[in-house]
Amino acid sequence: MTSINQDFILYSGDDKTIVVTVTNSSGQIVNLTGLTAAQFVAKKYSKSSSVDVTKTLGAGITNAAPTTGKLTITLDAADTSGLTPGEYYVEVRIKDSSSRIGTVSVGTMTLKQADSL
Repeated sequence: MTSINQDFILYSGDDKTIVVTVTNSSGQIVNLTGLTAAQFVAKKYSKSSSVDVTKTLGAGITNAAPTTGKLTITLDAADTSGLTPGEYYVEVRIKDSSSRIGTVSVGTMTLKQADSL
């Protein structure tokens, strides 16, 4: 089941860890054992073909405890330091061992301007 309105605020150039819990239509945790792919994207608009931030399984997304249904997405300072402040559409998609693909989370990343250190 897709979790909607998974919104968060981030200041440009900050590190952030996002944990997404995957559940089915009954609200039960989905066992992610055998997950073959996962992708996080942030882009200016949901239908935009241009993607501003991408993270994939093994490159910014970890599935360390598959039976808990949790994916951990790590955004590094470099991922957002060059982006224009504003709202960005974000989504997380997965592919299981049977090649079934599903969108598990959508929301808005509000990027705010940070002062320099």
